[in-house]
Amino acid sequence: MLIEQVLPVYDVIEHHRAHVRAAPAGVWAAVLASDLRRSWVIRTLLAARGMIGGGDSTVAGFERLGFERLAEAPGEELVLGLVGKPWLPRPAVRRGVDFEAFDQPGYVRIAWGWRVEADGDGSLLSTETRVQATDARARLLFRAYWTVIGRFSGLIRSEALALIKREAERRRP
Repeated sequence: MLIEQVLPVYDVIEHHRAHVRAAPAGVWAAVLASDLRRSWVIRTLLAARGMIGGGDSTVAGFERLGFERLAEAPGEELVLGLVGKPWLPRPAVRRGVDFEAFDQPGYVRIAWGWRVEADGDGSLLSTETRVQATDARARLLFRAYWTVIGRFSGLIRSEALALIKREAERRRP
């Protein structure tokens, strides 16, 4: 898995998956094109964190927010990354840094991966998020933050999987 190569050591991990009754190519297209703001749950939670701007919440939209493509196997897997301080009221994001080498104290590195695999009569769609702090203080601040928002983050990912699943199954020939 590409996320394993990008962030093999982490402090927090979260993963979700869903079986989709559609071919991997159709599921992959839905991963890239689905606007996650179509879910009122995701829209509300992202707005609460100030993560909805004038764009959309597709993969490209998240890139505009500061996530960078770290690794990709087209049609199969994509890993986005962000370096920042999400616990701040206005999360600080470091753009244009070397994600894998970044070690400046006071930050976390967040890797968010999507993977699509053939699975019986359809596909297995999964998402995994890994977070690694650059020092003990950032780890403490992130864990406090995660205690509050962790379940909401999981809800966003579950909702995203459901939305992508519906979109891929709707488009299925």
